[in-house]
Amino acid sequence: MSALDYNFAILKYVGIWRPREWSTGWKYRLYNIYTSFVILIVAVMATAELIDLLLTLNDIDHLAESMFMMLSLISVCGKSVTILISRDRIIKLLDILKTEICQAKNPDEDVAQEKFYRRIRFRVKAYSLLVIVTVIVMTIGNMLLIVIDRILPIGFWTPFNMSRDSVYISVISEEFCGLSITAFVNMSYDTLVPGIMLYSCAQFCILKCRIRNVATIYMKLEQTNAEQEKVTRDEISNCVRHHLLINQFAEEVNSIFGSAISLQCICSLIIICMSIYKLGHIKGINTEFASTMVYSSAMLLQIFMLCFAGTELTHESQHFGNAIYDADWYMLSQSNKASMLLMMVRSLRPIIFTSASVIQLSLGFFVQLIKLSYTTYNFLQQMSV
Repeated sequence: MSALDYNFAILKYVGIWRPREWSTGWKYRLYNIYTSFVILIVAVMATAELIDLLLTLNDIDHLAESMFMMLSLISVCGKSVTILISRDRIIKLLDILKTEICQAKNPDEDVAQEKFYRRIRFRVKAYSLLVIVTVIVMTIGNMLLIVIDRILPIGFWTPFNMSRDSVYISVISEEFCGLSITAFVNMSYDTLVPGIMLYSCAQFCILKCRIRNVATIYMKLEQTNAEQEKVTRDEISNCVRHHLLINQFAEEVNSIFGSAISLQCICSLIIICMSIYKLGHIKGINTEFASTMVYSSAMLLQIFMLCFAGTELTHESQHFGNAIYDADWYMLSQSNKASMLLMMVRSLRPIIFTSASVIQLSLGFFVQLIKLSYTTYNFLQQMSV
């Protein structure tokens, strides 16, 4: 599970993932208080942004500015609540990969598994780097606003008199805490779900190795025909159970994260539209332009990683039948051939990661999302004229 340890470590530090060993005692209670405090900060910021949005509905430019951050905060709330509510299910899900049947047992299986683990680590590092760059660029721009103009970096509604230094510093501190939490949750969650999906792909590759080795094992056995048949039947039975387990694993991932992904896709769509709208109305290249550009890139990348991982999972599950066909299945007995055929028939229904029974995570959906964003941008442009 080392490929996603970094993600769970970040979630632990921001109060979203309580360590397993803290199931009782004062650490358990203290961590729950910390979690409530973190969620409260983000929820207060999202509510303040919503109030500010409702008070300025007639101003398209301000509407774009307010929705830009409000939807990001709402998305983070959805991601955090999903992990908090589904914590036990996620633990059971990850424990499946620790069972004996899912463990790599020879060098070929190690290579197949490590191929996807390297992809996970690379994407985690690349996305984390982009998020860090985004935070740095936005922080530089916000610091200039604070020092020069003495205004809030995020213009949400406040019921306080901001002319007082103590109030202004308190609100500024709350904003930076909320933005830091938002960045860290996005950094970990947005690569966590695609990473778990790639775990399924790794299991398919391990299973392909075992399928290819079944006939080889059969030929190398020097026992009697009855003993050969029993050993081969046991191997194929394990492959069938492994195949069913992989499909159940993928279905559970879809069940846990499907709703949060729906919210994420909707929010990202609107954020991308608003970002493009903002970029079109910024005069010259300045800190606002740079921060909006890198933030838009992060939004695009998080959706692209989900869609790309969904495409990879569908491809691996769909082409699993080819691996069975390429194996020396014709050397097996009729009963073992029937078991192999059962897996081939199941692979005709590939795993398609869906969200809200409408969105199918694939590269095709990503292209449609970009087209829809551009259409919405044109609509906003016409409204602002």
